[in-house]
Amino acid sequence: KLILRGKRFNYSLDEIAEMIGMTMDDMEEVQQIEKSLVYGDVKLKELRKRIEELEVLERDILSVREKLLKRLAELKKEKER
Repeated sequence: KLILRGKRFNYSLDEIAEMIGMTMDDMEEVQQIEKSLVYGDVKLKELRKRIEELEVLERDILSVREKLLKRLAELKKEKER
């Protein structure tokens, strides 16, 4: 379950192995949790950055769309004359 969840969260297999303690035989649960939190914080930071980039892209596309709709209306109006 942990491996599948890690893959769903887009962690590499190496990251998953490290988080669940496969790379260290003597890793305790506290260390596993701390490692998972560090990796989770990194993923959240990456996700927030990607969301910001997507929001900028959305605004840009909507802006261009509005300009195109306005120009289309102008051209149709000119054609009617």
